[in-house]
This record gives sequence, C-alpha cells and structure tokens, in this order.
Amino acid sequence: MTTTASLTIHDDEAGQMPPYPTFNFEQHTPDGKFQATNWTGPEGGIVVYWRGVVVWKSAGMWRPISEAKKNGTIIWAKFRDDIFPALRPERDDLKRWNGVQVPLRHPGVADDGFDIGWSVAAPVGSGGFPDEWIEGFMPLPAPPTTEPQP
Repeated sequence: MTTTASLTIHDDEAGQMPPYPTFNFEQHTPDGKFQATNWTGPEGGIVVYWRGVVVWKSAGMWRPISEAKKNGTIIWAKFRDDIFPALRPERDDLKRWNGVQVPLRHPGVADDGFDIGWSVAAPVGSGGFPDEWIEGFMPLPAPPTTEPQP
C-alpha cells in the first residue's frame, strides 16, 4: 500500500505567508511498521517513522536567515541558543538574547556594502544583530485589515 500527499504554500511578493491550514494525517502499512504524521503552525512539518524510529523530518516553516529579504519586511526570527558564550564569549550581557524569538526587520545593505544588521521591529532601540546570530526565520502572515465587516 502506498499513500502520497503533497501540499505547497507559496509566499506572495511581499514575503507574507497565508494563514496556517490544519492537516491531520496518519498512514500505517498493514504490518504497522510505517507511519507519517503532518502537523500545523509555526512548528509545522512532516515526520516519517520506520518501526518506531524517526527516519526523516522536514524543516517545517523555518528558513535560513540567508533567504530573508533585507528590505524592511518584518519577519519572525529565532536567535541562536549560544550567542553567549560560543559566538561572543566576551559579552555575557548577550546571554539574555540566547534562544529568544522576536519580530525583526532589516533596512537593507548600504550602497558601500555596510550591513547595519537586523533590528527588533518595535520602537525599543535594540538592533545591529548580525545574520550569524539568527538560527532561522519565518515570513509572517499578512496583517489583519481594518476594513469594516459587512
């Protein structure tokens, strides 16, 4: 018995994702040795088990920061768990950023090639985060509209 399922969600030109759909799927072979499960949301992805052991896991919705647009678009990002001490052992004040998830935006690289880094997408005065501090990101869904509802 073979069951194949496929879903592709494309982001739009602004890098925004549609709202997360909900899927539940389980498939077992007659001998019960194979199972595939889908789940949803920001941690969403697919896991394939063989005889009770995970043999493959998709990356879910997280993307490498190198794919993020540096044009002011707001993204959801996760900082690495080891900024302090692995990346910046001299800066114990950075420990508070280890593993934190935040909305970020990047204003773009300057004409001379200078990269100011990522900033928190809020009026809080935190920024200058380099790409190597960020473990991954997700595009955000389009914001809600304020149009009157019928």
